[in-house]
Amino acid sequence: MVMVPNSKEQVEAWVKICTHDAKFAWTGGDHFTSDDKFNSAEMRIKKAQISKQKEEEKTRLERKMRKEEALKVLEIGEPTASLIRPECNILLWWLEVPNTMNGKAAEKRKRLEEVL
Repeated sequence: MVMVPNSKEQVEAWVKICTHDAKFAWTGGDHFTSDDKFNSAEMRIKKAQISKQKEEEKTRLERKMRKEEALKVLEIGEPTASLIRPECNILLWWLEVPNTMNGKAAEKRKRLEEVL
């Protein structure tokens, strides 16, 4: 595989190489002191940070959506005793109560009153 030194392709190839034998074969036995090797180490760290940030963003957006749905239910202004099952599901989902989809409406209202 012929590549231009310090190119993006070369650095990405270094990121994928993870064993000593593969690195030895890639360099032909040379030392790992070029910028490509250091850049590949940084790229691996940056990719991990980016994936973590994407997961956090996904969680934030999901929580925002949950809050908007719950606020719609709360704007109705009904007491918890008169809420129907889907409304209880939305509020329990927003409050991050586990197993919100299981159970009857009466059980959900009871869980909701315990949390609130």
